[in-house]
Amino acid sequence: MSEKKRYTININGNNYPIITDESEEYINKVEYYINTRIRDSKNRTGMHLPDATTLAMLAIGTTDELFKTQKQFNSMKADAERLMQEFDKVSAENKEYMEQISALEAEIDRLKAEIFKLQAKL
Repeated sequence: MSEKKRYTININGNNYPIITDESEEYINKVEYYINTRIRDSKNRTGMHLPDATTLAMLAIGTTDELFKTQKQFNSMKADAERLMQEFDKVSAENKEYMEQISALEAEIDRLKAEIFKLQAKL
């Protein structure tokens, strides 16, 4: 487990101390993302809302994004699991076909040898 570090991030003009094992680069990205979302929200509404309202709206929007992303992830995970099952089935079928091909090739070799023997008798 990584060592925890203390950072101070500035969100909407207010400083918040956080302790995390994430890198400074990651924390800076989070800080930038939040501030960008706040700025976009303010520009979109054209109103100056109280900080608490702005942050609550950001939390609602971000939670909505999270839930939609989780739903999409779960759907993609289910698709991946289904595809893996199909792959396993196709792989097993391929193995059976390869065994059949080997058996048929062996039969062809046996029949060629028999033909060669019959031709030699003629």
